[in-house]
Amino acid sequence: MTRDEKGGAVMSINSVQRELAAMRLDVLAGRGPGAGELEVLQHTRARTEVGGEPVPELRQRVAFQSAAARRDADVLALQVAEDRARLATSLRAVVGPRRSGPDRSGSRADKLVGLLVQALGRRHRR
Repeated sequence: MTRDEKGGAVMSINSVQRELAAMRLDVLAGRGPGAGELEVLQHTRARTEVGGEPVPELRQRVAFQSAAARRDADVLALQVAEDRARLATSLRAVVGPRRSGPDRSGSRADKLVGLLVQALGRRHRR
């Protein structure tokens, strides 16, 4: 190590390179260029979760966001139908099973879903 004009320490090029190499090892934790294929896959494509969220759900969300950005009506209609079915299933679990008969044209859950979709549609058009 040498000293600069003001008396401060100046690191040599070799010591800087050694320090950078040590930092890289700390950051990469062994996943650098010498890592095996299995190890690389474990940290990239073979992950089952990212940030605690399952990878298939993340991919589905990204696909939906892309469709929304493109304003792809077919994909958005399919997503609305899936969301509506999921909501109806949840409401059926809370409200109760569908009752059929001459005085009942549909379940309370289906009617609630219809009302919610209408309300959201009106709110979105404003």
